[in-house]
Amino acid sequence: MNEAGLTELSELGATTVSADLADPCDVARVIAAALGTNFLVNAAGITGLGSPETTPDDTWRLVFRVNTEAPYALIRGISPSMTSGAAIVNVASIAARLSSTPEVAAYSASKAALVSITRTFAHSLAARGIRVNAVCPGIIDTPMQDAVNERMSESRGVSPAVVASERLARIPLARAGSASEVADVIAYLLSSEASYVTGQTINVDGGWVMS
Repeated sequence: MNEAGLTELSELGATTVSADLADPCDVARVIAAALGTNFLVNAAGITGLGSPETTPDDTWRLVFRVNTEAPYALIRGISPSMTSGAAIVNVASIAARLSSTPEVAAYSASKAALVSITRTFAHSLAARGIRVNAVCPGIIDTPMQDAVNERMSESRGVSPAVVASERLARIPLARAGSASEVADVIAYLLSSEASYVTGQTINVDGGWVMS
């Protein structure tokens, strides 16, 4: 939704569309602008911080509109114009596979649904040579992660620094990841080097979940 943040891409020659993916009309605008592309990355997401008991119904629905319904609509709307060799990557989250952070209940559920959607479309689009995969980032050094630590610190009665330290202690590589490290995996999944990879969910989490 940050139109100013798209300036650099626009200057590089990209067609940019500022949109709120919670709004079906804006989702339709993105689909219209993207028809004919052979690559789709569903990376927009919101956390909707709250426990299972405290998350308001409207927050739950908003999180699912952005994190689950919008990617579903974008794949369904754009994939008919894709050709063989096309690739789709959904950015899910390690929260889809863990239950250790109850403060992101809606987010976790929405990302678990996105993993399931990934497998469903991978099956349905395989006959056309279109691959669909997902990545599950772990603790990534972003403003969203800072917000999660803040919310967890409030609910647990400890400082954000303590929360961050406790969470990092669970990671074998003992550090947060960077956005570029996630982007590298996405780039691989979009590339011809991953031509025999579909329906997979790849953890990019420093070893937090090993499967």
